[in-house]
Amino acid sequence: MGYWSYYFFAKLFLFFGKYIGFNMWPNLLFAIALLIPVRNTPWTWIRQTMATVVGLSLLYQDSWLPPIERVVAQSENLEGFSLAYGIELIGRFIDIRIVLALVFGYLIYLLLGRRLRMSSFAILGIIFGPWAMPLLNDVAQNNSAPAISASGTVLPKTKPTEPIDDTTLNAALKKFHEQESIRRVSFPEKEQSDADFDVILLHVCSLAWDDLDFIGERNNPLLQKFDVVFEQFNSAASYSGPSVIRLLRANCGQASHQNLYGPPSAQCSLMHNFERAGFKTQLLMNHDGHYGNFLADARERGGLNVTPEENRGSPVAMRSFDNSPIYDDYSLLKQWSDKQSLEKSGPKALYYNSISLHDGNRLPGSRGESSLATYPARTKKLLQDFESFFTHLEKSGRNVVVVFIPEHGASIRGDKMQIAGMREIPNLRITQIPVGIKLIGAAFKPAMKPQVLNQPVSYLGLAALLNAFISQSPFGPKAGLLSEYLQGIPLTPLVSENDNLTMMRYGERDFLLSPGSSWVEHETGQ
Repeated sequence: MGYWSYYFFAKLFLFFGKYIGFNMWPNLLFAIALLIPVRNTPWTWIRQTMATVVGLSLLYQDSWLPPIERVVAQSENLEGFSLAYGIELIGRFIDIRIVLALVFGYLIYLLLGRRLRMSSFAILGIIFGPWAMPLLNDVAQNNSAPAISASGTVLPKTKPTEPIDDTTLNAALKKFHEQESIRRVSFPEKEQSDADFDVILLHVCSLAWDDLDFIGERNNPLLQKFDVVFEQFNSAASYSGPSVIRLLRANCGQASHQNLYGPPSAQCSLMHNFERAGFKTQLLMNHDGHYGNFLADARERGGLNVTPEENRGSPVAMRSFDNSPIYDDYSLLKQWSDKQSLEKSGPKALYYNSISLHDGNRLPGSRGESSLATYPARTKKLLQDFESFFTHLEKSGRNVVVVFIPEHGASIRGDKMQIAGMREIPNLRITQIPVGIKLIGAAFKPAMKPQVLNQPVSYLGLAALLNAFISQSPFGPKAGLLSEYLQGIPLTPLVSENDNLTMMRYGERDFLLSPGSSWVEHETGQ
């Protein structure tokens, strides 16, 4: 096998470190093929060339990188990356500690290879390595620190009471989709609506609870100003396109990823339900909406088929990774609010999308700083802009329900399976997002602290709360306590998907399913 033995040792090292996966059978067949002797020199060269191609392909397959077909499908978007952003992404893949460990391992391999038949140990490692991993996981779990919930409480360590296998998890996922397919929330007709307020949806790219924790902003002043906070809101997606579709179809239960890309039904459409209740729907973005067909997803699959409000009159706050302008959030929202005050018309439902926190954005005068380095500053600026916008709304005299809801997290911390900024695996660090509701109006008297809902909830729960507000205005004479509006909010089990991976919480454990594979336990904290 020659130096290919080290190839397998290196992969096993990365596998036990949980930096990659390891599919035993393809690797074993590859190793056996390498053991077949080839005497003819030209054939030796041909086999080495073919082995290099196969070896690299197997390494990519065992990695946590997106499937090749997904990369090819996104090639047009990838071509839009600036050179600086491309270099930044390449740099994130290089961990000097791993590089040094692999070099040190290679030196040991060279020394031992003089006395031992290393190919035999490589074969043994390929066969028994995957079997040893569950045993090591159990040891690590028993010795690990206690898990912490979103609210900061310690979760007890528990052992599963039943075997958890593919049959069990497949049945649980099937049952989840069956139950979600029949859940609906319908807003009242205009004649029955009690809406005397505007609704503003602030849909923000790339912000999760974990991102706030990582940059030390979990207790940001804006979060303290909300009247309702959802601590376990699941975005159910880790990319912008699916996230906007899921939000704009909030009136129905959580659909599978594949079902998001069919025609939207009026019954599921959040904006159709707003129109049904007498709201005028509007769309505003701080970007042009072309990347990833974002605007097309909002219109064609989300049902928000309106002309976007003009944004080019606002100052440019930063540049995207493709050098397109990103406009200042506060300026855009203030202009919109001022326009509504002048019109003196009925209730509005605004969908606002901001990509100020998107990976790859460049601040003016950042002097070559990476987008990861500027993420804390960009986050503080965005939250300050929204806080200033709340103050402006308070002066406008209009009643407003503001919903702050990120699309998904930024994965700013990264982990062994994904570099910082990568969101292919929709784990809880990415999909558990801070969602807050702010009620602004002279008749509404906020409590000293926000109402906190610390149970798993998703878009249907948000639609149910909005329906409660529309059915009985929180600004009217018959307004109830906020705790009363929150009673009976539908909960949603934690299931997240993208187009090739599914993450599901079963009991207190998280499991990951990839195409053509079995469910594997996934430790989000890694």
